[in-house]
Amino acid sequence: MITRKMNTRITIFKKTGGQNEDGEVIDPQKTDVLTCWAEVQRTSVKDFKAGGKTYVGELAQNGQKPLESFKDIKVFLVRYMPKPPFDNSMFINFNNLEYKITEIEVDHASKDIIMIKGERVS
Repeated sequence: MITRKMNTRITIFKKTGGQNEDGEVIDPQKTDVLTCWAEVQRTSVKDFKAGGKTYVGELAQNGQKPLESFKDIKVFLVRYMPKPPFDNSMFINFNNLEYKITEIEVDHASKDIIMIKGERVS
């Protein structure tokens, strides 16, 4: 692991909502769980050009997927933690944008990194 590539600050948070004392539904409150340094993996040319699984929808006139249906998916690499305080029900704040955590993969073999995949919430 090259820690000097972990040069981006991210915040992992959860949204807790519910009802107030009058029984009215209130907007979810953001509660920070963890703030750490992360490496944000760049999108490969193959994923960007071909779309792979990052597009949803039908083909446009030129045979490619329409840009409006593009999903912004990022992969964040953080340091290994024996018991990570986050799960896939939480969100990531990266560049003032919200990403819903879709996958978490912990490297138990080398105890090096945790890979977190997030999809941008619009």
